[in-house]
Amino acid sequence: DLLIKKTVVGYDGLPATFVFTIEEKTEGDGYSNVASVYYTGDKDNSTLVTMIPAGIKVRVTEVYAGGRYTADTDPQEVVITADTVNPVSVSFKNTYDKEGPHPGGSGIENKFTYSAENGGWGLDTTPNTTAETVDNG
Repeated sequence: DLLIKKTVVGYDGLPATFVFTIEEKTEGDGYSNVASVYYTGDKDNSTLVTMIPAGIKVRVTEVYAGGRYTADTDPQEVVITADTVNPVSVSFKNTYDKEGPHPGGSGIENKFTYSAENGGWGLDTTPNTTAETVDNG
């Protein structure tokens, strides 16, 4: 498992979504995934990415930092272990950009689950609680 931790400096009081790519950097089956952290003003927020093959090296890169934050663009590389109690972790820190253009925006993460009862894979839908709204007026 991989724990992606998010810290925000200068939080403006509105929820924000931060999006990360996770790409395998060792020779293997080519693991690739996208994850997001929904930040609500707690000191630190995080997301746990599970089902990553143990033993592979991955690069985690922040690719979207919401409309109001400066992205932490330094990628981090870690080797995934089989320890699910103490997962490998990476940390990213963002700073509020009070001078930026502040466009609205959001992140996306698709989740599919298999249901024999429904006869296959289906997209899990949840209420859109991660959309950012910004008053540019």
